Amino acid sequence: MSHYSRYEENFKIILLIQLALLLLDVYGLNTNRVHKEQSEADDKSYFAIATMPNTSYSRVFNKTLMNLTQNLFPTKKLNFDLDTLTIELPANGSFSALFLRELCVKLEKKRVLAVFVIGDSPAAFTINMAATYIGIPVLWARGHSGFSPGFRSLVSNY
Repeated sequence: MSHYSRYEENFKIILLIQLALLLLDVYGLNTNRVHKEQSEADDKSYFAIATMPNTSYSRVFNKTLMNLTQNLFPTKKLNFDLDTLTIELPANGSFSALFLRELCVKLEKKRVLAVFVIGDSPAAFTINMAATYIGIPVLWARGHSGFSPGFRSLVSNY
């Protein structure tokens, strides 16, 4: 394993830990950002990950969140009913009305606590703008030499 790939892997882990800490901060304290239709919606809270298809960020995030809650709060039992909402970015990264419609359907009547966007495509920008507009905190990791081969910049809208 090269030094660069180890650095990139550690950076991804740190990024996921930051996102998990953001969720711990936002969870339950964010009632003014919940959709007005919450009574009609299910009681689950969601964490959205927007990335290219066939990546395992949602599985890694769930493990990270579980480990963080066990290590940071060993005396408390935190019952997170948190489900991962996966948003697949188009392979070519382009924005389309169909993509925006599918995004709105996925977010409709759901309590989304935060969105983690990985990529610098127009579709990733659309997710960032839509989530920011409806008041969902966004952590946007965007590399400028492709979709996610090295996180060169990190933007947080909270």
